[in-house]
Order: sequence, then structure tokens, then C-alpha cells
Amino acid sequence: MRRNNLYVALQSLYSMQGADCPQKGQLLARVDDKLSRMKALAFVVFVLMPAIGLLFSLRIWLFLRSGLRVTARIIGYKEERWNGGIDTDNSSSLPIVSFRDERGREQRVTLSQERPIKWKGLRDDEIKLIYRPGDPQHPKIAHWSLLWMVPMFLFAPAVILLIALGWLILSAKLAG
Repeated sequence: MRRNNLYVALQSLYSMQGADCPQKGQLLARVDDKLSRMKALAFVVFVLMPAIGLLFSLRIWLFLRSGLRVTARIIGYKEERWNGGIDTDNSSSLPIVSFRDERGREQRVTLSQERPIKWKGLRDDEIKLIYRPGDPQHPKIAHWSLLWMVPMFLFAPAVILLIALGWLILSAKLAG
């Protein structure tokens, strides 16, 4: 079984307790370096990522609260190709949609994302959109995964690690 470098360094440090040897300073420097990296990672995972996720969540919540919802008709697709990548099909089909805005004017927009799977209650040529009042040229597809994926990605590591930490604390209290 392979051991963690920090664990090996700490074990070596404890075995040298009271001894005055030249390797002790090097080990202390390695341990300090590892701990400072762990602190930086903990700051990113527990503070920075959730804070950014909270800002994204607040922005999306305000967008959903004030946005106007419409059911648009897909009138065509724009094929967009790009170079590079490992995928054999380096293209996406962006829907061109048509809908009426809050003033009753016909809007025709090419969306920036591909259409997700079909929704219940909608025909094959329909899609639900949300746009800010007065800005119908920049609608977003009203699908939860497209709206909430970034905040979920930013919150997930902190939540998983907090659950693991809670489990460790609970199991330690129950064991003794």
C-alpha cells in the first residue's frame, strides 16, 4: 500500500523527536510546504468556489425572478464548426428560434446553446426560453441543467468534503 508523503514525513519527524539531526529541518520544511498547499486548497474549495457559486446562484435566481418566459418555435438550425479537439464531430447545431416579445414584436434569434432533450408538453419544434425584460435578443434556454450546472459544479466539492468530515467526526465520537 502506497503511503501519503505528508504521512511519511510526519512519521519520520515523530521518530526523531528529541534527536538532533540535520534531516529534521528538511522534514519540517517539507511538512510546512505541504500544509501551506493544503491550506490554499482548502481555501479554494471551502471559501472561494462556494462564494463564486453563490454569486452565480444569486444572478440566476434574479434572472429567473424577473425574466419573461416564452415558448419559441424552432425555425431552423445554424451549423457551427470549429477546429481541434478530440471529438470526431467538431460541430454543434444551434437552434434559430422565433417568438413574440413583451411588446408583441416578432423576434428571431440564434441561441448560443444546443437544444437539450425534449420536454414534456412541447412539440418537437418548440423550446422554452427566458429573457430579461427589454432584452429579447439574448434569451437563455429555460432548462434547469443549463441554468444551474455552474453553481452545482462550484458547490459540489465543498458539500462532499463537509459530508465526509461530518462522517469522520460522527464515527470518531461513536467509536470512543
